[in-house]
Amino acid sequence: RYMASKTRKLFFGAAAVGVLVKTPATYDLLEQYCLIPASRLLPPEVAHRCALWGIKLKIPPKDMFTHTVLRIKVFDRYFDNPIGLAAGFDKNCEAITGLARLGFGFIELGSITPLPQSGNEPPRLFRLVEDKAIINRFGFPSKGADVAAENLESAQNSSNSLFSVTLNFNRKNDEKPDPSEYSTSISVSNPFIIRFLETIQLKFFRSMDCLVGVNIGINKTTKDPINDYCVLY
Repeated sequence: RYMASKTRKLFFGAAAVGVLVKTPATYDLLEQYCLIPASRLLPPEVAHRCALWGIKLKIPPKDMFTHTVLRIKVFDRYFDNPIGLAAGFDKNCEAITGLARLGFGFIELGSITPLPQSGNEPPRLFRLVEDKAIINRFGFPSKGADVAAENLESAQNSSNSLFSVTLNFNRKNDEKPDPSEYSTSISVSNPFIIRFLETIQLKFFRSMDCLVGVNIGINKTTKDPINDYCVLY
C-alpha cells in the first residue's frame, strides 16, 4: 500500500508537470522517463484509468500531423491517416476531445452495451512484460448507452475527428441476443461509423435476421436514415 501510494503521487505529480509542458517533444521525454515507468508500478487496470484520466483532462499536448500521402478514402469517408485507436481504451466515450488531439486517423469507442454492466471481476487485466503484451479479460464493462450517448453528444461540437462506435449485447447467460437492443444504443444526432460486436452468439449475429433487426432498431431511434451509417460486423 505504501509503494502504491508513493507511485500514485509520482504519477499524478508528473501529470501535473505535464500540464505545463507545451511542446510534444518535451512531453515525450517526460512520458518516457517518468509517466510510463510510474504507470508500470501501478496495477494494470489502475494504470489504464490514470491514462484515460490524463487524456480526458488534455494533459498530453496537441500533436497532430497530416500529409496528403497519408490521406485515404474508405466507405466514402476520408481519413487523415490510416492509424487509428481500437475499441477498449475509452469504453464509455469519456475522453473523446482529448483523444482527438493525439493525431489518430480515426477513433473507435466502446464497446457500449444498452444497459450498464460491470464485466468480469478483477483482476482482469494482466501484463506480459517479456512479450510486451497484455491479457484482457474485462468482459465488456460499460456504463450503458445513455451515458455514452450523452458523452458523444457533448463531444460532437468540439472535435472534427472521425469516430467509430462499437456496440455489444448485454450478457444474459447465453440467452439468444435480441438485435432490437441496439436501438437503445443509437441515440445521437450525427451519423457515426458503427461496428457491432457480439462474441458469445457469433453464429446468430452473422445472420441476415440479426442484421435486419439491427437496422430496424437504428431507423426507429435516429434522426438520420440508415443509409447515412456504415454498419460493419
